[in-house]
Amino acid sequence: GIDYLNLTVPVRVEFNHQLIDILPIFSALNENKAFAAFVVNQDEPSSFQILKRQQVMNTLGLANSRTDLLNETEFRNRSGFFLNVMQRGLSHEAIDNYLYNANIDNKRRYRVAILDFSQKNKVIESRQFEIRQQLTRWFIFEHDWQVLTFSHRQQLVLLIDEQIDTRQFLQRLYDFLIQQPGLHYAFTIGFSRIAESIHMLSDLYDQANNALKLTSQQHPIMRFRPKNAQELLHLLPKQEARVFVEKTLGPILENAELLETLETYVFLHQNVTAVANALFVHRNTITYRLKRISELLGVDLEMPDVLVDIQLALLLI
Repeated sequence: GIDYLNLTVPVRVEFNHQLIDILPIFSALNENKAFAAFVVNQDEPSSFQILKRQQVMNTLGLANSRTDLLNETEFRNRSGFFLNVMQRGLSHEAIDNYLYNANIDNKRRYRVAILDFSQKNKVIESRQFEIRQQLTRWFIFEHDWQVLTFSHRQQLVLLIDEQIDTRQFLQRLYDFLIQQPGLHYAFTIGFSRIAESIHMLSDLYDQANNALKLTSQQHPIMRFRPKNAQELLHLLPKQEARVFVEKTLGPILENAELLETLETYVFLHQNVTAVANALFVHRNTITYRLKRISELLGVDLEMPDVLVDIQLALLLI
């Protein structure tokens, strides 16, 4: 019941029939929370005990702040490195040298996951972002996950070892973060379909970022799914799609009978008998219609490149 993220004064709790004082340790970084717990041997500690306790707290605070600053410096340096890799600003040799010095296996393969804390392109409070970032890093460290992290804008990017069950790990992380008191912003996670070496970070990030676009409050964790042909065609500018359809099928676009015959002919692999059966007409009727279509479009329907253009136009329709 204690809101540790916002605890600034000592609090006394009872645990296993003993009173314990929990004191926040001073930190150079507000988002890094640390505490010391002292067993209370009597109702009220003496002045000498209070003094000793304060000396311990000062020492812990100094050590904790130094550790915080060293860790934060390392994290920022690593973030800068990963951002350069992601922007293709480093050679393979430079990447390998950094990884060697950082004691990271350059052959190890990772999936990339992005934790996006923005909401409808709104920037969240910096402190909220820092808290979630620190909690995520704590969760990874505490459970000894083989996961590297860096920040990019208001996203936290995770490089997850391919040996880890990525969806299970991300679900556990999501459940942990969403249950923390005082975190007022929902978030979503997208992750890459494949695992590759750090050299391929840009491609992995793009996959994870595309997966983010598919997330919602109902489905906050999504894996990248390659688009099918129909979805890829929908990415074409509408004007270009209309021009292509008009150019390919213009003379028969208003003729529903011929259009249906052509569509059936294409999707039944040019089997005239199958087309006739599907449309419940005589085979000769289909032959006549196909000849008419060929004349109107000015093409040979047996040519593979012609059939490809027709199939694309039909898919666009």
